[in-house]
This record gives sequence, C-alpha cells and structure tokens, in this order.
Amino acid sequence: MLSPKYEDKTISTSTSLAVSALVGWWTFCIIVNSKGEPLPGLVVAFAVAAATVRWLIYCAGVTPPFSVWGRIASRRLILPGFDRVFLTPLAVILVGIMGGVIVRHAGAWYPVAESCATTILWFVLLSGGPTLRNWMLTGQFRFRPSPAVRGNNQMLRRV
Repeated sequence: MLSPKYEDKTISTSTSLAVSALVGWWTFCIIVNSKGEPLPGLVVAFAVAAATVRWLIYCAGVTPPFSVWGRIASRRLILPGFDRVFLTPLAVILVGIMGGVIVRHAGAWYPVAESCATTILWFVLLSGGPTLRNWMLTGQFRFRPSPAVRGNNQMLRRV
C-alpha cells in the first residue's frame, strides 16, 4: 500500500451552495416562527464549534512535522504544508464573528442577518479546502501511533 485508501467523497461547489442555502432558509424559518430575540452569540458559538469539529476530523491521528520548539529553533513559524489545514477553520471563525457583529447591528432585520450569516458560514465550512483526500495524500505531517501501540511496548520491535 503506497497511500491511504480514502474514498473521494468531496462536496462540489454547487452542492455546498445548495446545502448552505437550505440551512440558511431553515434558520430563517425557525427564527421567524419562534419570534425570539436576536442571538449573535449563537452564531459565533456555532462557528467555533463547527471549526473545532472540522479541525478534529482533519488532525485526528496526525502531528506536525516538528514541535513548536522546533519551529522556533528553525525560525520557520509557519509550515505551509501543514498549516494550510487551519485556514478554513480560521475563516469559519472570522465569518462567525463578522456575522455576530452584523446580527447585533441589524435591528429589526435580524432574522435575515442571522440566516445570511448561517448560509455564508455553512458555505465556507463545506467548500473550504483542502479536501480530506488531498490533505491525507499531500499534507506534510507525521502519523501519531494509536493508543494501543503507545500503551503496549511489547508490540513494538526494534529495527
């Protein structure tokens, strides 16, 4: 086996646009029917939670090529091959913060502002790169040993 076998289940741009528009419409309908107050903090909280879940999916089982102290010693604070996985979660959080600010200042238009912020948030989350297949095949990282191997040194042989 020369590479990990990941199925190509990427989401196309048109599908991510349709799904995000549908979630935005559902959000608008829920807000209008509940007749509640604007909740800009909920938009930001969802953005942080969604970015965390995406980061965990991409970074579970992998580590950077070298540690923080290695980055400082080599004066390479940014590793483009590894740090590119943080761009989409960072963009999701920034969109969530901007959406929260817009909802806070929307006044009576807060249902439209919240649903638009949710739509843009989902679109960035679904269409942001890299794809999981691209990340697993070309990302510059090290695989972390599984807990079963770390806990049982008898499974490791000297080479």
